[in-house]
Amino acid sequence: MRARILAVALAVLVAAGTAVLAVRVGGAEARQQARLAEGPTIAWQAPTTLPAAPPTTAAPVEIELPAPTPATAPFSSFFDGTMRVRNIQPGVLGVGTAFAVGDGTWALTNRHVVADARTLELESWDGEPRGTATVVAVGPPTTDLALLRLPSRVEGALHLAAGTVAVDTELVAGGFPEAHHFTRSVGSLLAVTTQDGMDMLVTDVPAAPGSSGSPLLDPSGTVVGIIFGGSYSGYTLAVPADDAIDLLATQQLTP
Repeated sequence: MRARILAVALAVLVAAGTAVLAVRVGGAEARQQARLAEGPTIAWQAPTTLPAAPPTTAAPVEIELPAPTPATAPFSSFFDGTMRVRNIQPGVLGVGTAFAVGDGTWALTNRHVVADARTLELESWDGEPRGTATVVAVGPPTTDLALLRLPSRVEGALHLAAGTVAVDTELVAGGFPEAHHFTRSVGSLLAVTTQDGMDMLVTDVPAAPGSSGSPLLDPSGTVVGIIFGGSYSGYTLAVPADDAIDLLATQQLTP
């Protein structure tokens, strides 16, 4: 009888404990649900502050720019004294190129550019009229050169270099091929030769009729030749600067 009473009492205690536990668990769940319903509690709300990096100053970098050359500089840097020449004759108009030398009141071109001219009209490389020129002297037929007197001083007179030019030297020409606008062309010296008593530079610098009289410059901007024509094989031919220097000397002019 006593054992049965103890068993019943134990069962009642277990049931009561289970009920208490259920109540506690249920209460915790209820409180959690209530907190979620109210929304989260903000624990912190501030921007993150990072230590500022110390200021730095970049060291200046020195860049050495290449010197301008006739092939890359603006036209006015080396060709301001280069002009279009119009040889006006009755019923005929010939066009070539000339360039200022000496003190800027003289110019060189080809003899065939000014042959039989009644009037020689000049125009700057960028199209400005420069009056009319007078033929002062011509070289022997083996040089195809002529010296002109200009009506006024021209800026950008070029200097001529005496001596032999090395093969493969870069050369730049400026003139009016096909009588069109001023054109700069680049090539190199292929050979120095003599034909029918005429010394000449053979180059692959592009040229065409109208380029006659164009200065042929080396990388320093010095005239080493004057274009006078082309070969059937497509090469451009030029009178060496030495011949032009000799022509200037007949008028006591320095190159």
